[in-house]
Amino acid sequence: MIKKFKEVFPKARVSMYEAQLSSFLPAIRDGRLDFAIGTLSDEMLLQDLHVEPLFESEFVLVASKTRTCTGPTTLASLTHEQWVMPQTDMGYYKELLTTLQDNHISIENIVQTDSVVTIYNLVLNADYLTVIPRDMIAPFGSDQFIVLPVEDELPVARYAAVWSKNYRIKKSASVLVELAKQYSSMNIERRR
Repeated sequence: MIKKFKEVFPKARVSMYEAQLSSFLPAIRDGRLDFAIGTLSDEMLLQDLHVEPLFESEFVLVASKTRTCTGPTTLASLTHEQWVMPQTDMGYYKELLTTLQDNHISIENIVQTDSVVTIYNLVLNADYLTVIPRDMIAPFGSDQFIVLPVEDELPVARYAAVWSKNYRIKKSASVLVELAKQYSSMNIERRR
């Protein structure tokens, strides 16, 4: 997607940041950031923002491929496991954190980070568990992660591009959003 974008706008400056969408909202609102792509939640106040839905991805319980899996499990049966989750104060991950705690998974057993790379490393190298959107289980083309079937209901992540209604979106940014829509729909078709 970025390669195609840079063919059209070779001199455009592109900055990519890794964090939860909620942490980007102030920069979007005051014009420091053209747009962001991330997961939406019902508690986000987005009336002053354009929201362009992209795709949905179900959340799944993920572990290292070295872990043995003998069938469906419950979150309550995983109380002594170590977990790693994205750090956020709102959205799906806040809801998931509450779900884990409701199933007696202690906050002391949960490492929170704003780095996806850290999550992948802890799952892969330290036998941690995580809950992430299904579309994120094959990082960097890796096949080192597995989905553990879980009986508990996990939410579905709704991804969208978001930008301010108070600022005119730059032509280059609108093209990048359009490319994200195209690539999202291509991936949806590929999954079917």
